[in-house]
Amino acid sequence: MKKQLRYIITALAILLLPSVTQADEVTGKIALVDAEKHTITLTSGMTFFVAESISIVELIPGDDIEITFGRENGMLIAVKLSRSDGEA
Repeated sequence: MKKQLRYIITALAILLLPSVTQADEVTGKIALVDAEKHTITLTSGMTFFVAESISIVELIPGDDIEITFGRENGMLIAVKLSRSDGEA
């Protein structure tokens, strides 16, 4: 019985932990900047939620950008942005 309880507790702990993975990087061209949702969509169709600590007001569609991101609960979360001109 104790062994089964341990398996159940372990399974619940795994399910309740946030699903965060290592950071990845992608480069692309910005198709859409949504300041209200704080998201960036690339021409490839990938949409990233941008960390609130990162300003997106100077980004415009057409900018080439490199995004460092992680995954959390099935969402792509941008944690660093770098435009090809060195800004952002």
